[in-house]
Amino acid sequence: KSEDVALTYLFKMGSLYEDVLGEMTRAVEVYRRVLERQPHNLAAIHAVQRTAERAGLHRELLRALDSEAKLTADRTLVAALEHRGAEVAADLLDDAEEALSRLQALVKREPKHAGALGTLGRLFKKVGRIEDQLGIYQRRFSITEGRSAKVALLVEMAEIAERQLGDV
Repeated sequence: KSEDVALTYLFKMGSLYEDVLGEMTRAVEVYRRVLERQPHNLAAIHAVQRTAERAGLHRELLRALDSEAKLTADRTLVAALEHRGAEVAADLLDDAEEALSRLQALVKREPKHAGALGTLGRLFKKVGRIEDQLGIYQRRFSITEGRSAKVALLVEMAEIAERQLGDV
């Protein structure tokens, strides 16, 4: 079938740009052409994620992560993809507000997602929302297992409170 042949050649072109020529931006463009033909092609979505990250095309990476999250029914995978998207927004796009919005939506659906809670606490600290940061630490404490991990969280919470008192 001609469509299958076209997709095969597009994947080969993308692979050449990616693996042989090291031209990640061109590879992303080719893999995007696959997605224009087949928007649900998971191999192409993964290829865009991989090459966009290597090319530093962080907004493109974020769109590909979002695309994959919409296609999967596995809640654990969706949560991992959404968490990764929030980290991309925070760390690679330096967009704390977008990251916070994504994380808050995630923890609303998955209140015990430890990774999302940890990233949310870090971002609240970064933007100076100390009360929210303490609230996240309390949530993390309630789901943390293990005495030493709980003690570490209590120490961090005490240090935050001490800094706040010092600012009064």
